[in-house]
Amino acid sequence: MNADIQKKYDDAVTLEARTLWRILGRNWLVILAFAVIFAMVGFGAGRARTKVTYTGKLDFVVNAPYGPNQPGVDADSQADSIETLIQDPTYYYKEKATLGSVKTSQLADFRVSSAHGDNNNAYTHVLTLNYEGSSRKTVKKVMQVGRKAVLNIPIQNLNTVDSVRTQRYTVSRDVHSPAKKYAAAGFLLGLVLSAGYLCIRVLGDAHYRNVRQLEEHLEVPVLGDIPTASKRKQ
Repeated sequence: MNADIQKKYDDAVTLEARTLWRILGRNWLVILAFAVIFAMVGFGAGRARTKVTYTGKLDFVVNAPYGPNQPGVDADSQADSIETLIQDPTYYYKEKATLGSVKTSQLADFRVSSAHGDNNNAYTHVLTLNYEGSSRKTVKKVMQVGRKAVLNIPIQNLNTVDSVRTQRYTVSRDVHSPAKKYAAAGFLLGLVLSAGYLCIRVLGDAHYRNVRQLEEHLEVPVLGDIPTASKRKQ
């Protein structure tokens, strides 16, 4: 008896699964359309969250004092000293440097780093001045102030600097957009929601979908059925 009940249960589950697959297959175009719509919405939301960053870069060469009483300074220490100096607003006041429209709070965003592979034991180091901002115009103005500040460093400001040579600074544009990730997430969400809605509709439908379901429920054989007539035949 239990085996018969289990077999009927397994057959019912298999039948429902086949029915679901059949309905999903018939409505694949609708499911795909919903997925595409959600993907477009996700892409638009990602574009709205796009962040554009402008990075100013200035490479300069620092020569440390050379002599028997000058042991030299490693590149990282040299970079830290220069970064601290050009971030200090009082340095510009002492040098009577003109900041123009550059705010003193923007000076704190200067970053000085040593070049990759720089020899720490040398008296000459290649350092890089960086500044990031959301406006190309602002970054250019700040980098102009930074370049002048670097050139005014020697001797009178840091005992570890003998001379500085700079190049022209460059400004690059970086775009950080999550649009592709949002579009992919929206596409998957559209597939899940549309397919899930169809599955719920099918599972919640109490109508008999075929003769086999009717026979199993009533436990009597079906002798025949009346087919539906098309509108043309009517």
